[in-house]
Amino acid sequence: MIIAIASDGLDVSRHFGRCSSYSCYTVEDGSVVSFQNMPNLSRPCSEMAPLLREVDVDVLIAGNIGASAKESFDRAGIAVVTGASGPVREALEAYLDGDLDSDGEVCRVECGA
Repeated sequence: MIIAIASDGLDVSRHFGRCSSYSCYTVEDGSVVSFQNMPNLSRPCSEMAPLLREVDVDVLIAGNIGASAKESFDRAGIAVVTGASGPVREALEAYLDGDLDSDGEVCRVECGA
């Protein structure tokens, strides 16, 4: 499974569409086996779901996401977990431990890309 976390530096980005990069973790049997940082290419939010699907992302974790972007991730078959904050690594560990549940909220802020 590959988990992408919308990131600003070492922290979870407050908004998916405005993150500086995606911290991508490959997880096997509950353990991280590889990591890759993917810069945000400043593409429209609607293009990010297919792009992340191409690199086999299964889960996106973010602070928040707009409704139309969330819909594009749903169509791409990528689970979206919102409501995360703090250090990226802590959000990843909380998700893997089953302690990070999506708040299910979407925001009205568009990514502007």
